[in-house]
Amino acid sequence: MPLGLSLRTKLIFLVMLPLLISFVLMGAAGVRIARHYLSPFDALVPLAPSMKTTFARIALAHLAWILILAAGILTLALSVTILVATRLIRPLKALREAASRIADGDLESAVPLSGSAEIADLALALERMRLSLRSTLNLEAERAAEAHRVGEQTALVAFSQQLLATTDEQTLLTTAVIAAAEFLRADASALVLRAAGRDGTQKLVVRAAYGYPPWFVGQALAEGVGSQTGYTLLRQQPVIVEEYAREARFQVAPIVLEEGVTSGVSVPMIHAGETIGALHVNTRPRRSFSEADVRLLSLVANQTAIALDKAWLLAEAHKRVEELTRLNEITRAALSTQDFHTMLQTLADRLGKLIDADGCYITLWDEARQAVIPVAASGSLSQIYPTMPRQPRETTMTESVLQAGHVLVAEDVFNSPHLSPEIAAQFPARSLIGLPLISVHHKLGAALIAFNERHSFTPDELARCERAAGQVALAVAQAHLLEAEQRQRRLAETLRDIAITLNSTLDLAEILERLLEGLGQVIPFDSSAVMLLEEDDHYRVMAGRGFPNPEIVQQLRVPVAADPLFNEIKTAGRAVVLRDAQADPRFQSFGNTTYVRAWIGVPLLSRGEVIGHLTINNRLPGVYGEPEAEIAFTFASQAVTAIENARLYTEARTRAAELSRLYTAAQDLAASLEPPIVLEKLARHLARALDATSSHVMEADLERATITVLAEYWTAAATAAERNSDLGRTYSLHDFPLSVRALTSGTVLGAQTDDASIGVAGGQHLIEYDVKSALLIPIVLHGKALGLAEVWESRRTRRFTPAERRLAQTLVQHAGSVIENARLYASEKLRTRELDALHTATAALLTTLDLEPLLDQILAAAIEAIPAAEKGMLLLLDPKAGQPHMRASRGYTDPRIQTFSWAGTRGYAAKAAQARRPLLIPDARADASIRYEGDIPEVLAIQSAIVVPLLLGEQALGALAL
Repeated sequence: MPLGLSLRTKLIFLVMLPLLISFVLMGAAGVRIARHYLSPFDALVPLAPSMKTTFARIALAHLAWILILAAGILTLALSVTILVATRLIRPLKALREAASRIADGDLESAVPLSGSAEIADLALALERMRLSLRSTLNLEAERAAEAHRVGEQTALVAFSQQLLATTDEQTLLTTAVIAAAEFLRADASALVLRAAGRDGTQKLVVRAAYGYPPWFVGQALAEGVGSQTGYTLLRQQPVIVEEYAREARFQVAPIVLEEGVTSGVSVPMIHAGETIGALHVNTRPRRSFSEADVRLLSLVANQTAIALDKAWLLAEAHKRVEELTRLNEITRAALSTQDFHTMLQTLADRLGKLIDADGCYITLWDEARQAVIPVAASGSLSQIYPTMPRQPRETTMTESVLQAGHVLVAEDVFNSPHLSPEIAAQFPARSLIGLPLISVHHKLGAALIAFNERHSFTPDELARCERAAGQVALAVAQAHLLEAEQRQRRLAETLRDIAITLNSTLDLAEILERLLEGLGQVIPFDSSAVMLLEEDDHYRVMAGRGFPNPEIVQQLRVPVAADPLFNEIKTAGRAVVLRDAQADPRFQSFGNTTYVRAWIGVPLLSRGEVIGHLTINNRLPGVYGEPEAEIAFTFASQAVTAIENARLYTEARTRAAELSRLYTAAQDLAASLEPPIVLEKLARHLARALDATSSHVMEADLERATITVLAEYWTAAATAAERNSDLGRTYSLHDFPLSVRALTSGTVLGAQTDDASIGVAGGQHLIEYDVKSALLIPIVLHGKALGLAEVWESRRTRRFTPAERRLAQTLVQHAGSVIENARLYASEKLRTRELDALHTATAALLTTLDLEPLLDQILAAAIEAIPAAEKGMLLLLDPKAGQPHMRASRGYTDPRIQTFSWAGTRGYAAKAAQARRPLLIPDARADASIRYEGDIPEVLAIQSAIVVPLLLGEQALGALAL
């Protein structure tokens, strides 16, 4: 039997085969029967041919009927066979199809239960097998899913620990992109962050990538629909892409298609409500990312954002510490030098390192001449810079920053309004940042930090320089004051020594040598000479120091008429100062003095006549002025200028007092532990330290959104409107958005009346008090905003400088610590009062059995423990009626109080007794159930109260009301 036939065909074939064989055999039997019956007749009776034919036909007819009957039987058998086979095969076929579905993994379709009992039993067994397999596979799937979840959570925990273990930003970012690709089984990933460019604008920059070429890191991407990152940040939602080639929502980066990437998903990185970037994963085969994939990637992104924030904060702290350390080292190194110019050279050598610049230039400002004096430069220009000629009518960076009063930037020195191109061409610098050196409104000079290549200054660099400017200016001012004091001391000592020398010897050479020696102690010079006038109207060098060829100088005799400067000194009888001798046509380089730049000639006067002169030379131009000429004249004439010394000493004391103001204020604030006193002192010191017209200190209640004025101070310059007291007044913070911003951000903020940031009500408030400018300083302790200090200026519109803001913030921060200490002290003091009251009540209980004195002592102790309590009463309940009756009172003058009682069970005493707990009643007249309806005025006047039940176990005996 052919093996390819169906089961139904096989059954039919097996049934019909015997029938066909029977049919053939029956036909054969019919022929044989016909022959059998005709043969005898043919043998006995010879038949005619026609009869034979007739008998043959009859036999064939019988045979045909036999065959027809057999065919009918065969057809009937075939029909029955087909019917039986169909009914037998259909359920078997259904079972085979069900078995095929199970083999293909379809365990959801049920097995049909039909057919005979045996087939039905087989189907039932197959169905049981399907259900068992489905249960087993479901269980295995659940176990696999649970294992996957556990593995995923374990990986996330390990990833979080790995992020928290590193403080390096780039390592953190690289870890994040690798983890994202591994978690989502992706081919590539990238992390994009917002970054501030040097021009201050925000850009999207690829910070780390996995599976992409190395050059992709650092590339800038477009905002908005210009890139997938921009689109993700625009929508603030995850973005799934199944096929980049057909993406139309945003512009696909060329590198994505070049790298054969087909699908991807990106999620925003959000931390503390702020979107800082986006994290991408991509696959080269086409893939539909699920919600689980998105959630997992979002977890990675958010954990990375948290770790980034921590790394940034730590890096910022390290940077600030490093900056302060470097700045302190610079200042300390500069102040450790004994010479003022050496100190300036130290600053020039080190200050540029503050922002990793190529160099630094230090200049001084001559206020009297309105001129810039270059004094120090770093590197190879250290010797050349001080001797470079200045252009008197050209704009200089020093003048610009001193006029501006703050840091200025020239990113292109040849195209800047702050300095002329002619001056810029003399130096290798191509970008400059100028730091004004100003101490207490006194212009000292400038520090110019230079980059030899064009440089775009970042906000961080500007902030560093702003902070450095104040400290460097302070160091320069201190050194300048110290030099002035030392100069005056040396001047006085030298004059004393010269006076002693002149009175103790007749040796002219010794006198002149002492004169030059003492002069060098107060006026730095490279060379100096004393020339005396001889009878033939010639000057002869009698003493000299510092000349490169002393033997030539000592033999020098110069006719007065041959030197215009000598002639001018002799004729006018006064000192002559040259800021740059080589640029003055009157200067004659006698004795090979071509190196001389700054020069002073001082006449030696005796009884009003010139007998010679003193020359002072310096290689640096512009370092000498009238002060040096006056000192030199003093040496020459043997006079002491006590007034000048007193003025310099007074100036030094004034500046020293200004520098110590902060220390004095801190000491003053710490002198008291009473919060009202500390706040009043804080207000006073703020107004004085900032030279403002008034100041206020307010307590903040952020839950209720209110601020209350606790202290205020007005200077003599405050206006009448400004002096209207606000003490104790409470304002709603909803009307003052700038105050809310200062309190929540913890930053010092300034404002003017026309600033939109202060709000309409805030502007009207300043106008009402005739205030033009305000400075808001939050009082923050341990990260919590306690209050707000506000400094007002009514004389003019004023922009408070960063130094003033830092000074105010320092004062407020110190005051916050003092206030906290005062509050702790007050808390302990209150606790002590409570313990004393408890001790008093306990003592009363132990020392008397008389109820009335006992109750009076207990009430007195309670009032003593609560400072805010003005009066009190102690009531006991009537055991039968439950009505409270007065048994002790304090602070009441109306005699009717002794018989006071509530009607029935009304009143707060009865309410506290019923509640069996203390009651705080802010408004005793608001609640009708406890409101007093009697006629005792003192009881009617009670506005608030504290009521404590007297309990003995669960039994209420009465109440104590304060």
